[in-house]
Amino acid sequence: MTQCPQCGAGKNADRSLAHYAAESASALGKADAQSPAVSQLTPINSVLAELASGGNVDKGFLKSLKLSPKLEVPAEIAARQYFHELIFLRALRELIVHA
Repeated sequence: MTQCPQCGAGKNADRSLAHYAAESASALGKADAQSPAVSQLTPINSVLAELASGGNVDKGFLKSLKLSPKLEVPAEIAARQYFHELIFLRALRELIVHA
């Protein structure tokens, strides 16, 4: 089992920021294969995937993610949420690969 990059140990410790950006881009590319439950658990990733695919993020799309169209959050909170979503998606991929 490998350790997380924040620990400074394990085979993931030397990965660059570009590597993590590439990982998140690959997660965006797989977003349309996600179930509605995963999309609701990763709303920021789902919004970014919709925009990357040329889709429209309108009130209906936000409501499908169980988000209020009027929702406003500070940038720090959004960044933390997105980070948690990426970690969740990575763990989910690991479970699927090793299942």
